Amino acid sequence: MLDEDVKEILGIIKSYPLVIYKIDANYINPPTYESDELYNLAKELEDLAYPTRENDYAKIYYNFFCPVKLKNSIIRFIPIGLAYLKKYDTYEIFINTRGKIEIKRGNKEADKFIKNLLLRAISFSKFQINRGLIITTDYIER
Repeated sequence: MLDEDVKEILGIIKSYPLVIYKIDANYINPPTYESDELYNLAKELEDLAYPTRENDYAKIYYNFFCPVKLKNSIIRFIPIGLAYLKKYDTYEIFINTRGKIEIKRGNKEADKFIKNLLLRAISFSKFQINRGLIITTDYIER
């Protein structure tokens, strides 16, 4: 990555503080957030890409990333998947190695970590689209 790319990515990371391991996510009993604000952010993320798969029940997106800075100041990317379940009007976000969360419409206050996760993914996706930045396996956090 170019130095200017690194600076912009660090700016995205600083703009949306996030402690990825404090996000409650689980594949078996995923937490559900009922927030119009989070729902609209998930919709905004969805609008940035074409579905990887789509059928009558769901639209699935596999290629989003959340940039993170490791302790040694190295930038890595956590893969994030997004699914829109048409019948239930619900989004599911899959966070690599962590699990998934569900987002529905509702009037509850937005969880700050989930909000920052979505904002960081949206900002990075826009940056990635504008720069034509390709994420290779060397940069993906496992």
